[in-house]
Amino acid sequence: MTTKNVIYQVSTKGAKVAKVQADNLAEALTALYRGLEMQQKIGKNFLSLSKSRPIFVQGMDASGKFMLVRNIVPANWSEAQALEAINFILGK
Repeated sequence: MTTKNVIYQVSTKGAKVAKVQADNLAEALTALYRGLEMQQKIGKNFLSLSKSRPIFVQGMDASGKFMLVRNIVPANWSEAQALEAINFILGK
């Protein structure tokens, strides 16, 4: 059984809500950014994704190597920047 990589988005109440899953982080981020683009193209938030809410993957919390991590918000980060930063935080 393979472990899926899940991208969570932080809700307005601070809860981490699972939004996208894929076999690896790169695929999950691609799905997230494509979903955001499609929502914008159609003009409806049918996937319940937000460009302005921070994203999170397991291992990015303060229990890891880095005690403080700045939020990665899709509106301010390209897909490539987010992938590189998350991989660095996770030590990959």
